[in-house]
Amino acid sequence: MKGKRRIPPILVSALLTAGMLFCNGTSVQAELNFGELGSENNQIVAPAAGITASPEAVALDDLGISIVPGSYISIEQTDGFVYVYTQESGTIPYVIVGYYNITAEDFTNQFTQYMAQEYSDLQVTSQESMITLNDREFSGIVYSYNVGGYVVQDTRLFFAENGNTYMFGAKEIPELSYYVGSTLEETAGSFAYLAGGDSDYTKHVDGTRSVTSDAAASDPIEDIESTVSDVLGQGGAGNDQSFGGTVGNIGGVSSSVEDGQTDTGNTDSSQMGSITFSQENVSFAGTWVSFEDGFKLYLPNDWDVYELSDEQTKQGVLFAAGDTSGVQNPPGISVVWAYSDGAQSLEELAADLTKGGYQVDDLVSINGIPCISYRVEESDYSAIMFFHPTNKQYLFCVTGAGYASNTDMICHILTSLSFI
Repeated sequence: MKGKRRIPPILVSALLTAGMLFCNGTSVQAELNFGELGSENNQIVAPAAGITASPEAVALDDLGISIVPGSYISIEQTDGFVYVYTQESGTIPYVIVGYYNITAEDFTNQFTQYMAQEYSDLQVTSQESMITLNDREFSGIVYSYNVGGYVVQDTRLFFAENGNTYMFGAKEIPELSYYVGSTLEETAGSFAYLAGGDSDYTKHVDGTRSVTSDAAASDPIEDIESTVSDVLGQGGAGNDQSFGGTVGNIGGVSSSVEDGQTDTGNTDSSQMGSITFSQENVSFAGTWVSFEDGFKLYLPNDWDVYELSDEQTKQGVLFAAGDTSGVQNPPGISVVWAYSDGAQSLEELAADLTKGGYQVDDLVSINGIPCISYRVEESDYSAIMFFHPTNKQYLFCVTGAGYASNTDMICHILTSLSFI
């Protein structure tokens, strides 16, 4: 079973050299007006959407080129720069594309001086080097500096041709796992000069047009239920690991719960019914399975923990276990997380579940954790949904399979949800 869920950085290998402090003693006359296009976007917020694949050429009309970034949430143009957002529109991480109608042998040096004027703590963490992407030679350099209390890793690639210098960059925050993946390499490596007319491209970005990935919009309820169906519908070899995954490293979310408090959004838990778990009343011998995001579940000792695939982990699956003894209609459990996409209360989520055709049973406090209890009868599931204990940007869903034949067991497991 996998541990913490994070997207590993995919960096241009030729630029991964030893870091060196930017030397202010090197004086370069900045002749290029780098700031004339406007300030670059340094907004930082927690992402609310996942990266999606959209492998289609996008015309950047004002820049005179097209790109095929492969994965993005949206592509927008601001102050002459084109931003390819990979997790959340308007914020780091992103790939930036721009061009300057001039070339110079010391272009990278002059750009570095400009960056030093913009960021007083600028460091050059990888010195200028040449890399090849699709038969084009790019000059590359990597910077770092602080924005909003976080260290930004800023990679720039430059390509000069026909009197213009094209700039491709990526702003990432490693400590928050805000990475662009391979989007920088895909964008720079795929750029081509526009050919034909406006109708030759289905996607255009300029001062008045932007592009949103076809798969960018998602429903957290649908995301969770789709993932649950995939996981619980599969068997698998078990293992003996008794712990769950976590979303605790995503977006800087704390994985601890202080003083037993939970962030429930705008839900008034005092108006809910309450359930208190008693291990003495459980008919099976069990083990407490802890999750690093601050909660735990009581599961049967004789269950197996399913090994999760990389794809399941990417979909948000933290944990899956069940009875693999071969009994008919075996019970099982899964724990899945998703972004709440702006939902502020359990009432909002319950309304979305009802609209989606799910049977909402109740809003109930389970051992002090406000939850929605609901069922998917046609799939023989019973489930509870609740906000992350300390950050309502995230939702968890604990789903029990084989509910009709194992009602008492599934109910005991779901009502065992407790703070660690």
